[in-house]
Formats: sequence, structure tokens, C-alpha cells
Amino acid sequence: MLRILPRISPISITDETQRRRWPDVPLTVLLLALPLVGLIAIYSASIAVSYAESGDPHFYFRRQLLYLIVGFAAAFTMMRIDYHWFGRIQFLGVNLTFWLLAAVVIVLVLMAVTDIGHVARGSVRWIRLGSVSLQPSELAKPIIALYLAHVLAKREEGVGRLVYFLIPTLVVGLIAAIVAQQPDLGTAIMILLIGMSILVAARMPMLYFLGVCIAGALAAWYAIILEPYRLQRLTAFLDPFNPQYQNNVAHHNFQAFLAFGSGKITGVGLGQGMQKFFYMPEPHTDTIYAVIGEELGLVGTLALLILFVLLAWRGFSVAAKAPDMFGQLLALGITCGLFGQAILNMAVVTGLLPFTGIPLPFVSAGGSSLLASSIAMGILLNISTQTITVKKAKRDHRWSTRPVTRPKA
Repeated sequence: MLRILPRISPISITDETQRRRWPDVPLTVLLLALPLVGLIAIYSASIAVSYAESGDPHFYFRRQLLYLIVGFAAAFTMMRIDYHWFGRIQFLGVNLTFWLLAAVVIVLVLMAVTDIGHVARGSVRWIRLGSVSLQPSELAKPIIALYLAHVLAKREEGVGRLVYFLIPTLVVGLIAAIVAQQPDLGTAIMILLIGMSILVAARMPMLYFLGVCIAGALAAWYAIILEPYRLQRLTAFLDPFNPQYQNNVAHHNFQAFLAFGSGKITGVGLGQGMQKFFYMPEPHTDTIYAVIGEELGLVGTLALLILFVLLAWRGFSVAAKAPDMFGQLLALGITCGLFGQAILNMAVVTGLLPFTGIPLPFVSAGGSSLLASSIAMGILLNISTQTITVKKAKRDHRWSTRPVTRPKA
């Protein structure tokens, strides 16, 4: 069995254990704190862009505030819905998670073959609903986590058999391929990350893991050479200070470097940054981390990183204490998705990875990203209300690889 992630073993509810009744407090605080930090950052980063595009310097701030209200409502709703409900409801003999996934796939396919998609910045990622744009690929991430967790939780022997491994892997690969063709390589990578984290936790054998890695590497290389700009971004990543790249494919990174360099340790002051004034593209969305680095310095960027590390710690803790395999896999997939996306965004903006457009969860401007992240956090908080706490200090660790003895009926 693969040992990259610890093996999840069920826990028995005995007299030494008890269920929680309230959502995890640190996660609840993070759900409130991260969007509010994002709101402040967007207020500063979007003033120039908002005025240029709408004549209102507070346009993106006001819109994000409305999205935030909707996001909080979605998170609270999902927190109140028992996550087991998604595994119990059936329609025409098929589970609800399948229908949710099928709806996402149908919408993504229709966007690829028809004109229902809205074109912006050269990509067909959005659907216009009046004055509101919705990005289905963002909503696909929590739905994929629900589907995979439910399907794999029913296989107590894991995904050792080829058929149990092949079907969910092909589903994730298909959705990621459709999203990559929009083109949206960043979201496609996150979909693959969520799928792989759940498959690995479901005891994927090493041979299958190596096969997926090889297939993923080949697919990534094909996606890079298929679009010339992606190959140029890879070349610019290897030589970011080459003058021939600084005004085109490496422009994002070069201006981000200037922002971080200007911010130094404590920053130039909130609202005092210069890169947001049309020097750095997308200062309120994909590169907002660089604006934070310029205005709040290393202190601000490290503080934000620590918040996401805390999110990962609490999320993995919820996964370790979930009462069943469905909750464990679901919490793990959601946590890997949120934390992985944050790390990917930070790594891209700081030049540790080739540039690809991907929002910083809860912080970047954008309704679809905030809604998807809020739904995911709401589900995670619901799982935390059903986690098991232990009264005695001595017990086997939840992630132990030793066999677990179940109590006799």
C-alpha cells in the first residue's frame, strides 16, 4: 500500500469517546478572518482598476462585499446540513453526488461545444447570469470531493482493485482535461490535486500511483506544448529577468518581484503601494498576494501564510477524527484543495513555480471562487460537529496502520 499519506482507519465509538456538538472554533474563526482580510486587501488593490473600468473606485470592493454575504450564507447553510445527507439522497436509484457531478460535467461540455460560455481575457470559463458571472469549474471542486469521498468510502478494501481505481480516476481526469481546454490550467491542477489526495488516502497501491504520476506528467507536458504561451511561460520561469520576457510572458512575475522588494519587512503601508496602479496585471485577483507583500511586507505575507497553515492543521485534524470513512476522505479532500490552492497561488506569485492564473482562496476578488471555498468550509465545519473526541489520553492514533479491532455487536 502507498504510504505517502497515513492510512485512515475507522474508529469505534465507545464509552471513552464522545461526539462534538459545536463546529471547530479555529476553523470558524478562519472562515471569518480570511474573507475579511481579503476584503481589506481588495479595497486597497482594486481602487485604480475599479475606477478605470466603471468610474467607481469602490466597484470591486462593493461587489466582493455582496459576494461575501452570499458566501457566509452558503457556508452557514452547508454547516447545518449533515454531510451524510449527500450519501443518502437518491434519484432514479442513483446517489445525489453523482447527479451533482453529472450536472457539472454537462455544463462544462456545453461551454466547450456551444456559445453559452462567456469569453473574458481569452478564456471561456464563465456563464453570464444577467450581471453576474458564474465559473462552473470552481464549483466543480467541492462536488468532486463529495463524489469521490462517497464512492470510495463504500470500498472498505480501498482502491486496490483496478475497476474501483479506474472509474474515479477517469472521471477526475476527464473533468480536468475539459477545464484545461477552456483554458484554465490552474483550476485543472487543483481538480487533479483534490482527486489524487482522496485516492491516496483511500489506499491506492504504489503501482497505480506511479501510473497516475506518469500519465499526469505526460498530460501536463502535452498541455504546455499545445499552447505556445504556456511554453513561453515555462521558459520565462527559468530566466525571469531576461529583458525579452519582462514585457510579455514574465510581466506578472517581474512586477510581483518589484512589489515584494519594495515592501521589504514591514511594507510601505496599507493603501500606499504603487504596483496596483496598472503596473501589475490583475492586482485584485491572481496577484493580490504581491500587493499584500508590497503594502504589508514580509510580516503581512507570513501572517497570511500562517493562517492557511492553521487551516490545513485544523482540516487534517477534523479528517483524523471524523466518525466514518466518508467524512475522513471528504475532509481530507477539502483541506488539500483549499490549502493546496493557497500554496500554489503563493508559489506562482513569488516565482517558485511557472505562472498560471489561480485565485487565492477567500482573499482574491471573485464570486465563484469565494462561493466554492465557502461551501467547502461549510462542509468541513459540519464534519467537525460530528468528530469524535477522546476522554482518555492513551489510545491508538487515528492514522495508525495497525489493524483496528471493532467492538462486538
